[in-house]
Amino acid sequence: MKIERLVVAVVLGVLVVAATPRRSEAIPAWARKYGTNCALCHYPNVPRLNSFGHRFRRAGYRTEDEINKAQDIAKIGDFAAMRARVRYTYFKPESGRSDNQFELNDVTFFYGGALASHFSAFNEIEVSGETGDVEVLATISGIWGGWDNFATFRVGQMHTLTRVGFGGLDRPTGISTPLVLSSRFTTPFKGAPFRLNEDQRGLELTYVYGPGRVIAQVLNGVDDTGDGRGSGFDRDGDKDVLVAYEHILDDIASGFTVFGYRGVMHQKFVDGNGRDTTEFFRFGATFAKVFDFGFEVQGGYVRGRDNPPNTLASDVESQGAWVELEHYFKDLNFTPFGRFDWVNPRLGGGDQNLLQGTIGVAAPIEDFLRLAVEGQVIDNKANDHTDYRLVSELMVNF
Repeated sequence: MKIERLVVAVVLGVLVVAATPRRSEAIPAWARKYGTNCALCHYPNVPRLNSFGHRFRRAGYRTEDEINKAQDIAKIGDFAAMRARVRYTYFKPESGRSDNQFELNDVTFFYGGALASHFSAFNEIEVSGETGDVEVLATISGIWGGWDNFATFRVGQMHTLTRVGFGGLDRPTGISTPLVLSSRFTTPFKGAPFRLNEDQRGLELTYVYGPGRVIAQVLNGVDDTGDGRGSGFDRDGDKDVLVAYEHILDDIASGFTVFGYRGVMHQKFVDGNGRDTTEFFRFGATFAKVFDFGFEVQGGYVRGRDNPPNTLASDVESQGAWVELEHYFKDLNFTPFGRFDWVNPRLGGGDQNLLQGTIGVAAPIEDFLRLAVEGQVIDNKANDHTDYRLVSELMVNF
């Protein structure tokens, strides 16, 4: 499949979305609770948040006039929601057969919100359409203070920073997440099998003052397979630590985040006897700038260092970055975007670069529905081959 054909396919997807009649954004539980549509919290489309949406989440799913007040929890529809994502994927490797599949990506059930004057909860049960595996997020949180100056805690199994952060760390406008956040990031078998967007169990403490938020997390960490649910070999007393600062710059969705992560992972020796320790670090900064006329630029840079046991490998340094451009056409209510990803999993180890180009479009097409189309070119320098992927996704929220 030539790259020109991929571009044509995505352009056709853009035209289809632009020509499709639309009424409003999706309307999940909290939109029902406040009698509004999801545009109150989301920009440019669900599931990405605008600045008010981030403030609402920071405050434990409360508006300003609900701070320190009792909550009415009698209406289940104000707390319960459901999401399903159906995809069609075409994949063409440089060598080998191409493949195309209709897929049920997942079905997810949500129940959460402010439950009392100082406490909130969030529960998410996601069932994979491919494997049937069930992933659970469940947190209890608390808040003390006013709307512009307060402290919070959050405990449970949670999104740590990616997918709930600001300035490029929120959920994507389209379908895929930048490689530096969603991939393992280091050379296989020579570093920790850790991804920044891996869900984990732990405790989070934050302090919010105006547009800024200071974040500290103590986490169980990942096991020797990269799983943050504690199901593998790495069950021990060593904890991972994440510290971050995020800042909201305007009322649309502009802002930035800086963060550092220090982790410890225990793993089996090559011969299967005993275990040893890998210490690893991730440092990064992300940003998003949205202009009043709808144009946006976002991106980020992450540096990694892994110190595995000498019995397995020498120290590994890695880095990665992405930049994304998009434009929200308000009158047509759709957003075309393009992103470039770059990951180097082992500095000084030859040309290990993994490059990925993505173009696509996302838009609501009806109440509760969102359509997104993405085309990707993946250039793996280490294996000297280029692959192509086209994905369309229909997401329903209600």
